[in-house]
Formats: sequence, C-alpha cells, structure tokens
Amino acid sequence: MIINACADDLCLDFHGIVTVRAAGSTPDVRKALKRAYAPFLREPLQCAESIRIRPFVSQELPPSAFAIPKAQDHFFAITHGSDALVVFPRYGRPDVVIRLSDPMEILHANRPGCASRVLDALYMTIQLALLPRGGTLFKGAATLRDGQCAVLTGVSGAGKTSLLLGLLRDGWDYLSDNTFILHDGVAHLFRSYAVYNIHHLTHMPWVFEHAAAQAVNVPLRRLRSLLHGLLLRCMPPAITRSHKVRRVTDPYLTAEPHQLFPDCKIHQRARPSLWVILSHADHYAFRPLDREEAIVRMEAIQALTHPDREALTHQLGLLGRRREAGCAPVLPANLTGEFRLAELPRNVPIRELHARIGNDIATVLHAHPAPEATTP
Repeated sequence: MIINACADDLCLDFHGIVTVRAAGSTPDVRKALKRAYAPFLREPLQCAESIRIRPFVSQELPPSAFAIPKAQDHFFAITHGSDALVVFPRYGRPDVVIRLSDPMEILHANRPGCASRVLDALYMTIQLALLPRGGTLFKGAATLRDGQCAVLTGVSGAGKTSLLLGLLRDGWDYLSDNTFILHDGVAHLFRSYAVYNIHHLTHMPWVFEHAAAQAVNVPLRRLRSLLHGLLLRCMPPAITRSHKVRRVTDPYLTAEPHQLFPDCKIHQRARPSLWVILSHADHYAFRPLDREEAIVRMEAIQALTHPDREALTHQLGLLGRRREAGCAPVLPANLTGEFRLAELPRNVPIRELHARIGNDIATVLHAHPAPEATTP
C-alpha cells in the first residue's frame, strides 16, 4: 500500500526489507522511535509501507478488545472481521493493539507514556513482517574482522555481550550486540548501539576505562555497579533476582560502539561465515557441529529468546489464525557457513575466555574465503 506523506509522519526503512510509517503519533512515540532506530530514519516521502503506527479511537476497536481476560500474558489475541488483533491492555483497557492486516498496523492510545509499549509492539510486528519474507529477527551478536563475519548465539546469560565487548576491545568490528535482521542468508544491522548491564561492568572493569575516556556517564554507572554488588552480597537471591529490583540496581545501559572503542566500525550487513553456539560447561571446548544439529540448537535458542513470539503463535493457533504468525521455519534457508559449539567454563577469567575464543574464531574465519555482502 502506498500513501502520501504528512508533515508529522516518520518513516523507518530497515534495509528495504521492512518499512515503518508513524502517522500522527504522539510526540513521545516519535521521539522514542527516533532514539531507538535513528540509523533507519528516512524522509517521509511516498513509500510502500509494511507497518503503520498511529493512534486509535475507542470506537474503532471491537467490544472484545475491552473484555480483558482474567488469566493472560501481557497481551491477548482476538479476531475482528477478517483481521486478527493483538491487544496489550493497561488498567483494564486496550493500550496498544497490533492489527494483523495488510499493511500491519500498530494502534496506540493517545496518551503520554505508551512509547515503550509501542516499541515492544514494533519489535513483535517487525518479526511478524519478516517471517513471510523468509527473514527473522535473530538473537545473536555479530562481529567482523577483515571482512569475515562471525555470529555468537545462545540463551540469555550465555555470554554473548561479554564476549562481544571483549572482541570489540581487541579490534573487531560491530554489526550486532544482541539482535539482527537475518534475510536471504545476510545479517543486517538492527540497532547501532550496544546494550549491556551493570554486571558486565562488574566482571569487566576495563569497560569503565573506555567509558571514562569517552565520557559515557561513568559516575552514575559506577554507583549503580557498587549498589548491585552490595545487594548481591547482602540480600537473599529471591529479592536480588526480582525484576523491579534489577531495573534499579542492574539496568540496561546503552552506548554506541565507537563511544567505547573509537576505532570500531559499524557494518550495515554481512554474510556470516561462522555461527558459534555458546553454552556453559566444566571445561573449555570449541568443536565443530554438523549443520542439522546446529539448526536444531539455534531454533531452540530462538524460541527461548523470543517467548512473546511463541506465546503469540499459540494464541493465534487457538483462533485458527496460526498462519499470521509465519510458522514456516526460516533458519534452514538462511544458515550457511561453518558451525561451532563453544563450551565456556564459569570459573575461567573472562579476559582469558576472550583471548581463547577470539583466537579460535579467527582461525576458522581465516580458513574460509570472505563471502560477499559485507557493507561498512
């Protein structure tokens, strides 16, 4: 669908694969979109859109959108005519709604403070838009050296961010810290900033040195790091693991890669030569995996790291609308290159692990010619 641009429109173009238009959204929604996806901002000219974001009025939603189930996830799915709706409620009323139509729409309440939920809904909607195109939002860190791309993937806590920061420190380039668009076998940049936690700084104090050199809000982060360590020593695990407590003591922090590592380049896309699956073990190992086993492991990792997508798939299945979730497997058609399993012991200093896995990755990459589709 092609529509004309308005003065307040905001357009995001994700590598020509998915296009998003925010039309008439509230200022805080536009500000959040600009902040989160600045590299993808485009002039709001005439363009074919995949996803539209706009405010809604209550009259355009069906009564079932206001019948909030007592037992639910933080969203629920309903049908309305020929479309399926995914409703994110707040205080018993719809707050953000995804309409699975063509183009897909993200409808949000016209109130301040819903920007973060719009971003959450946009992430889910981009995933839904990619699946019919044979792509996906892949959970993994991607880094390059000499034009060769390696992907590190694993469940939450496997060590993707820690290893990526170590590799960037050693001169590798950046493509992804946690999520990238995988389409036609090519990894595409999804966000240009690295996200890390205070506990990364606790285990890697040298990050403070790089942050201090680039003036990346060091005092507040050091204070929170000390608070996080104090709570871990003094409070029961049931409290320190609480989501609300961790939002204060161990929040997500962001920095552009070049803020921490001035010589680091950000790449727009690259075809991975090596896929490394991270897991914990008693002893370090870096061993080959056959393609079939690697795909099975990575499909499990993607399911575990995208719980909302899995929940939505089941909810749409209950409505007989499973096809909207794009259930056809996309990884087999997108994975080429070498596959390795990296088993990381917890009792080895992180700096030593950086050196060992960096050397092993470099050895594999040097043994294979650089593929095309690498763009800084």
